[in-house]
Amino acid sequence: MFTQTKGSLMTGKGIADALGVTAAVVSRYQNGKNMPSHARIQEIATITGVTYNECAAMYLVANIRCHYGEDVLKAVQSNGLDKSDVAAVAQIIAALKGNQ
Repeated sequence: MFTQTKGSLMTGKGIADALGVTAAVVSRYQNGKNMPSHARIQEIATITGVTYNECAAMYLVANIRCHYGEDVLKAVQSNGLDKSDVAAVAQIIAALKGNQ
């Protein structure tokens, strides 16, 4: 996955290097296997030049798709959740998993 950042593309490896973690950690976030903490989402948002809500929503979508499947993701999306709702859900999930 590539992330748009201030006019250029940043690879998962580039994000990993900027965060000081391995590319495998970033890959697990991007594939939805792990949900980044609130603080980590903020770091990634800053590095990539997107808003916190956009970043949190991207990781939440990947997390839902990975753990619950496409049907659950479509059900969540069809309920009209906006980006701030999705970001709030992402924060709740991170807190429940002890990532905050």
